[in-house]
Amino acid sequence: MSPRATRIVLRFIGIASVLAAVMGLLYNSASLFGVATGAIDQVAIDFDAPYLHAAFYVMSSICVLFYLLLLVCGVQFVRLRTGLWWLFTAVLVLEVIFHFAVNWAWSHRTLGGSIAAATGISSGGLMFQFWTLFPLWAPVTVWFARRSQNSYVP
Repeated sequence: MSPRATRIVLRFIGIASVLAAVMGLLYNSASLFGVATGAIDQVAIDFDAPYLHAAFYVMSSICVLFYLLLLVCGVQFVRLRTGLWWLFTAVLVLEVIFHFAVNWAWSHRTLGGSIAAATGISSGGLMFQFWTLFPLWAPVTVWFARRSQNSYVP
């Protein structure tokens, strides 16, 4: 890959990462506002989800951490710095693991209903990435860009 193509790819992935992180943070802030104003209180009662608030706060905190790390990595890629490629890859892999672990946790006898009810309102911001299959192609693309950036000989 030429240096120009590498710069374009890194900046594209960086901008996509920043956009995904910002959209996720906006989603979670809107959800947090809804929870803080009592919008889900009746849901906890109607669906017998006594731990809905706790599940929401735990899952939302994890997602916000993912978004903040993704934002940091994205900014570094826009600056054409690839030193955090490993963190970027780890965050995206952990997001996928988190998604499947949450869905698996729905079957828990005591917490399952609360986790299921909290899933959409706490981790819905991850869907922006999953719709574009970002966790599948972005880490590989960054790895190739980093490799070509370090080994390009004109």
